[in-house]
Amino acid sequence: MTKMTKKQAEVSKNNVQGISFFIKPHPIHEAWMKSVSSRKTLPYVPKFLLWTKKFPIASQLISLVSGIFNAPFAGVFVVEGVGTVPFVFFRPGKVVCINSDTFFYNLEHSSWLVRTYSKLLLKRIDGFISTSSMMQIQQAKYANKPSQVVYPFMEKQKLFKMHPKFENNNICNIAGMRYTKGTDILVDVFKKYKQIHKNAQLFSLGWEGGDIKTDWKNKVEEAGGIAPGFVPSEEYYKESSIYINPARHEPFGVNVIEAMAAGIPPLVSEHCGSSDVVKKVSKELIIPLKSDEIVKKIVWLKSNKERYLKLSKRCKIEAKKLSKKESVKDFKIKFANVLGMMK
Repeated sequence: MTKMTKKQAEVSKNNVQGISFFIKPHPIHEAWMKSVSSRKTLPYVPKFLLWTKKFPIASQLISLVSGIFNAPFAGVFVVEGVGTVPFVFFRPGKVVCINSDTFFYNLEHSSWLVRTYSKLLLKRIDGFISTSSMMQIQQAKYANKPSQVVYPFMEKQKLFKMHPKFENNNICNIAGMRYTKGTDILVDVFKKYKQIHKNAQLFSLGWEGGDIKTDWKNKVEEAGGIAPGFVPSEEYYKESSIYINPARHEPFGVNVIEAMAAGIPPLVSEHCGSSDVVKKVSKELIIPLKSDEIVKKIVWLKSNKERYLKLSKRCKIEAKKLSKKESVKDFKIKFANVLGMMK
């Protein structure tokens, strides 16, 4: 079969339907969807049954059955993750998936039954928009489909007016607390760094999640850190000079771009999608998942104020490029590209 022409790829906005994982899509995904669709986004299961997401098998069956009767018809469906595909599984039309969750990471550790079912869902998808090169590479291992990368945007413009307090030794992380976020590594780093600087403090913001048996908030507080939950982050950036994201898997990590906007050179792992952007500032800011090595990197970062401030300035420059306007514009272009690459 021949590829779609550019004209065919320019689908009318009223013929594109967005499908979300929650009642509404993630704000970034919502902005992207609205740029290519004039329709109201729909959740992948009926609103009154969204609680069934706690039971994946049940929610997938409900989504599949609900879709048979309730899914609208469209030329193209933009779905928020592979898990939302059952809702449109039996509807004609192309499916473009926003690849910005832990689906492919989890797939590597799943049972044969889950992998078999997942491969069935992947066959229904015609193309992907991934939020980082890391996510695109993961997707390509399981689904050889048209794919493009679009970076998320950061809207907290107030952060650009901030300047890090180089003299303090406070560590910040706004990624949430769980195993995939590397919270255990973060706590271990803080304990070791505090031996060097007694006045160091750790601010670990965000929800706990994903690890039922682990009380991450308690682990942070036992180490002497502060874990206030999901609260406004600006004040914590203002009181920090070190930002660490030692994630085992972070699809992108807008929190990293926020730190950059605040002028804090972030130390991030290769498993963090936003490392694409951090590398443009300096590859020296990429860290391994070993607490001793991360502590050494912090010491290196704080050992030269002139170098630190130069990195801080570069961070702000790169962060400004990830505006909502530019991200949405890029999504519209890449969306059309993906459609054009389809057979």
